[in-house]
Amino acid sequence: MTAIEKPTISKLSKLIPLLASDQDGEVVATARAIQRLLKTAGADLHDIVAALEKPHTETVVIYRDKIIVREKVVYRDPPATVSSIEEPELPGGYTFKDVRTTADRLLDPTWCEMNEVETKFVRSIRDSAHKHKGKFHMSPKQANWFRRLVDEYLGMEIKE
Repeated sequence: MTAIEKPTISKLSKLIPLLASDQDGEVVATARAIQRLLKTAGADLHDIVAALEKPHTETVVIYRDKIIVREKVVYRDPPATVSSIEEPELPGGYTFKDVRTTADRLLDPTWCEMNEVETKFVRSIRDSAHKHKGKFHMSPKQANWFRRLVDEYLGMEIKE
Protein backbone atom coordinates (compact mmCIF):
# COMPACT_ATOMS: atom_id res chain seq x y z
CA MET A 1 0.00 0.00 0.00
CA THR A 2 1.40 3.34 -1.09
CA ALA A 3 0.55 6.82 0.15
CA ILE A 4 -0.91 8.96 -2.61
CA GLU A 5 0.78 12.33 -3.01
CA LYS A 6 -1.02 15.67 -3.29
CA PRO A 7 -0.43 16.26 -7.05
CA THR A 8 -1.97 12.85 -7.79
CA ILE A 9 -4.93 13.59 -5.48
CA SER A 10 -5.44 16.91 -7.25
CA LYS A 11 -5.60 15.17 -10.64
CA LEU A 12 -7.93 12.48 -9.24
CA SER A 13 -10.29 15.14 -7.90
CA LYS A 14 -10.74 16.35 -11.47
CA LEU A 15 -11.26 12.88 -12.94
CA ILE A 16 -13.62 11.28 -10.40
CA PRO A 17 -16.59 13.60 -11.12
CA LEU A 18 -16.43 12.47 -14.77
CA LEU A 19 -17.48 8.97 -13.62
CA ALA A 20 -21.00 10.37 -13.09
CA SER A 21 -21.45 10.94 -16.84
CA ASP A 22 -24.46 9.35 -18.57
CA GLN A 23 -22.23 8.40 -21.52
CA ASP A 24 -20.84 4.87 -21.06
CA GLY A 25 -17.77 5.48 -23.21
CA GLU A 26 -16.86 8.54 -21.17
CA VAL A 27 -17.17 6.59 -17.90
CA VAL A 28 -14.95 3.75 -19.19
CA ALA A 29 -12.37 6.21 -20.53
CA THR A 30 -12.30 8.04 -17.18
CA ALA A 31 -11.86 4.78 -15.26
CA ARG A 32 -8.93 3.83 -17.50
CA ALA A 33 -7.41 7.32 -17.07
CA ILE A 34 -7.65 6.96 -13.27
CA GLN A 35 -5.92 3.55 -13.46
CA ARG A 36 -3.12 4.99 -15.64
CA LEU A 37 -2.65 7.94 -13.26
CA LEU A 38 -2.44 5.63 -10.25
CA LYS A 39 0.00 3.31 -12.04
CA THR A 40 2.38 6.21 -12.83
CA ALA A 41 2.16 7.27 -9.16
CA GLY A 42 2.98 3.71 -8.06
CA ALA A 43 -0.46 3.14 -6.53
CA ASP A 44 -3.72 1.38 -7.39
CA LEU A 45 -7.45 1.54 -6.55
CA HIS A 46 -6.82 -0.25 -3.23
CA ASP A 47 -4.67 2.69 -2.14
CA ILE A 48 -7.56 5.08 -2.83
CA VAL A 49 -9.88 2.94 -0.69
CA ALA A 50 -7.29 2.81 2.10
CA ALA A 51 -6.88 6.59 1.96
CA LEU A 52 -10.66 7.05 2.17
CA GLU A 53 -10.93 4.73 5.20
CA LYS A 54 -8.02 6.34 7.05
CA PRO A 55 -9.01 9.33 9.18
CA HIS A 56 -7.47 12.50 7.86
CA THR A 57 -5.19 14.20 10.36
CA GLU A 58 -3.10 17.25 9.69
CA THR A 59 -0.42 18.55 11.98
CA VAL A 60 -0.32 22.29 12.40
CA VAL A 61 2.64 23.89 14.12
CA ILE A 62 2.13 27.35 15.53
CA TYR A 63 5.08 29.37 16.71
CA ARG A 64 4.18 31.99 19.27
CA ASP A 65 7.54 33.03 20.53
CA LYS A 66 8.00 36.00 18.22
CA ILE A 67 5.51 38.79 17.80
CA ILE A 68 6.26 41.59 15.41
CA VAL A 69 4.37 44.83 15.91
CA ARG A 70 4.67 47.60 13.42
CA GLU A 71 3.62 51.05 14.43
CA LYS A 72 3.01 54.00 12.23
CA VAL A 73 4.24 57.28 13.62
CA VAL A 74 2.03 60.22 12.77
CA TYR A 75 3.12 63.73 13.59
CA ARG A 76 0.37 66.13 14.45
CA ASP A 77 0.13 69.70 15.59
CA PRO A 78 0.56 70.01 19.32
CA PRO A 79 -2.75 69.89 21.20
CA ALA A 80 -4.31 73.23 21.95
CA THR A 81 -4.33 74.33 25.54
CA VAL A 82 -7.55 73.86 27.46
CA SER A 83 -8.11 77.58 27.81
CA SER A 84 -7.98 78.15 24.04
CA ILE A 85 -10.68 75.56 23.27
CA GLU A 86 -14.11 77.09 23.18
CA GLU A 87 -17.02 74.86 23.97
CA PRO A 88 -19.58 74.88 21.13
CA GLU A 89 -22.94 76.32 22.00
CA LEU A 90 -26.03 74.25 21.23
CA PRO A 91 -29.48 75.47 20.25
CA GLY A 92 -31.18 76.95 23.28
CA GLY A 93 -27.95 78.42 24.63
CA TYR A 94 -26.64 75.15 26.11
CA THR A 95 -23.19 73.66 26.08
CA PHE A 96 -22.82 69.90 26.33
CA LYS A 97 -21.75 70.25 29.99
CA ASP A 98 -24.91 72.27 30.71
CA VAL A 99 -27.00 69.55 29.11
CA ARG A 100 -25.38 66.81 31.18
CA THR A 101 -25.73 68.58 34.52
CA THR A 102 -29.26 69.83 33.82
CA ALA A 103 -30.34 66.40 32.59
CA ASP A 104 -28.95 64.82 35.76
CA ARG A 105 -31.05 67.23 37.82
CA LEU A 106 -34.15 66.50 35.74
CA LEU A 107 -33.65 62.76 36.23
CA ASP A 108 -33.18 63.12 39.98
CA PRO A 109 -36.54 62.22 41.59
CA THR A 110 -35.93 64.63 44.47
CA TRP A 111 -36.05 67.56 42.02
CA CYS A 112 -38.94 66.55 39.79
CA GLU A 113 -41.11 63.69 38.59
CA MET A 114 -41.40 63.45 34.82
CA ASN A 115 -43.54 61.00 32.89
CA GLU A 116 -42.00 57.99 31.16
CA VAL A 117 -41.65 59.62 27.72
CA GLU A 118 -39.99 62.73 29.13
CA THR A 119 -37.64 60.64 31.27
CA LYS A 120 -36.65 58.54 28.27
CA PHE A 121 -36.00 61.67 26.18
CA VAL A 122 -33.88 63.36 28.87
CA ARG A 123 -31.92 60.16 29.50
CA SER A 124 -31.14 59.78 25.78
CA ILE A 125 -30.04 63.43 25.51
CA ARG A 126 -27.84 63.08 28.62
CA ASP A 127 -26.26 59.84 27.36
CA SER A 128 -25.64 61.34 23.94
CA ALA A 129 -24.04 64.45 25.48
CA HIS A 130 -21.83 62.24 27.64
CA LYS A 131 -20.82 60.02 24.72
CA HIS A 132 -20.13 62.73 22.12
CA LYS A 133 -18.89 65.49 24.45
CA GLY A 134 -17.73 68.44 22.31
CA LYS A 135 -19.32 66.98 19.16
CA PHE A 136 -22.73 66.66 20.80
CA HIS A 137 -25.56 68.22 18.81
CA MET A 138 -29.24 68.78 19.56
CA SER A 139 -31.74 69.59 16.88
CA PRO A 140 -33.82 72.77 17.38
CA LYS A 141 -36.85 70.59 18.14
CA GLN A 142 -34.93 68.66 20.81
CA ALA A 143 -33.58 71.90 22.28
CA ASN A 144 -37.09 73.40 22.50
CA TRP A 145 -38.45 70.32 24.23
CA PHE A 146 -35.50 70.23 26.61
CA ARG A 147 -36.02 73.95 27.36
CA ARG A 148 -39.73 73.39 28.10
CA LEU A 149 -38.87 70.55 30.50
CA VAL A 150 -36.29 72.68 32.29
CA ASP A 151 -38.75 75.59 32.59
CA GLU A 152 -41.57 73.34 33.76
CA TYR A 153 -39.76 71.14 36.26
CA LEU A 154 -36.81 73.20 37.42
CA GLY A 155 -38.17 76.72 36.85
CA MET A 156 -34.81 77.85 35.54
CA GLU A 157 -34.18 80.64 33.13
CA ILE A 158 -31.99 79.64 30.24
CA LYS A 159 -29.39 82.03 28.94
CA GLU A 160 -30.16 83.27 25.47
